[in-house]
Amino acid sequence: MRKIVSMVVAAVLLWAGSWAWSQTLLSNRGQMRYFVRDLLGEPSTIYIGDTTINRMLNYAQQEAMIALGERSTVRIDTIVTTANVLRYELAHTGTSPIDTIMSGRVAGVTVKDAAAAGGQEHALSYIPPELIGKPGTGTMLAYYSIAGRNLLLGKSPTGGDSIFVYMLRVPKDLDNDTVKVSVAKEDLVSVVLLASAWCAMRDMQTDRAQLFYKMYSDHVALKRQQPGQTTAAQ
Repeated sequence: MRKIVSMVVAAVLLWAGSWAWSQTLLSNRGQMRYFVRDLLGEPSTIYIGDTTINRMLNYAQQEAMIALGERSTVRIDTIVTTANVLRYELAHTGTSPIDTIMSGRVAGVTVKDAAAAGGQEHALSYIPPELIGKPGTGTMLAYYSIAGRNLLLGKSPTGGDSIFVYMLRVPKDLDNDTVKVSVAKEDLVSVVLLASAWCAMRDMQTDRAQLFYKMYSDHVALKRQQPGQTTAAQ
């Protein structure tokens, strides 16, 4: 019982400290690595090197962004339609032309009619690309689908309509200590917790790894339960 109480107290203290850290310190790789070391109690670089923690942070960022989805950060791509054209290439969501949409995921698509058509805005329903044109799908005009980097519309638009595509961003590569993590500010702690869990598992400290991973999972679950938490990033 005493061990369980101690673990609960430790979890609460780490959680509180994590939130305080995410609100006061910089969100770059160097500061986050220091925080991972604080959680692990490993200030020395002899046993676990900086390069190891850097790799953990880089991939933990990607995992966290997949788990948080549109509840962390999105990019809004605005497309002006051409009459009778159904396919449009989506913009890159990273800083380099080689970046693509993260996991091919789009959070949602809305369309605003041209002023000549009344200027009304409405949301489109999503269907998987493998269902397009298949028997049994019925007539679904107000839909969109994603095939690779292409946005497919179910209905020919009029020229001048505006399409707003809410896309998950590609995380930046944390290739130096000054690069800031791509998640929203309140989600910085989730990246640190996941990286700490992986570092603990590296040393086969399974109890600590499970504790850090549970704290990470609790943060993701809490964030996904809250409406209106998305940060729009340009």
